[in-house]
Amino acid sequence: MSIKQVQTSIAKISIERDSIVLVELIENTYSTYETLEENSLAINKLSGKQGGDLVIFDIQNLKGVSKEARSLAKSMRYNFVYKAVGIVVGNLLTRMFASFFVGISRPGFPIKIFNCKKDAHVWLLKINSELKQSNSPKLDS
Repeated sequence: MSIKQVQTSIAKISIERDSIVLVELIENTYSTYETLEENSLAINKLSGKQGGDLVIFDIQNLKGVSKEARSLAKSMRYNFVYKAVGIVVGNLLTRMFASFFVGISRPGFPIKIFNCKKDAHVWLLKINSELKQSNSPKLDS
């Protein structure tokens, strides 16, 4: 169940009670430099922080990606850093887009491709738990 939601030009973005951000692309979406930046800024505004978010990108409705958007994904200027990202694909085309992004961007945070939102959600909760455990102070025996 979402607690806050915003609409961008190509996506519905919501934050869930467990603080996972869900980005669902609208029908027949073509992603551009501007829409990638717009969605990233909306995620930051919605979650109240910049970076460190757990995000599910549901790209099942993605129909294309502009050359500029691909360049942005590869670029160091793309400074929207997440804690972890699950990408939900619906078919071979969106799986190819996701694989391309993951392969070229090497984002520096855990990222994985899924066939359904539920699996992505479970994985993000597990990653979050692991990250919390690795960052908690160790007590000497």
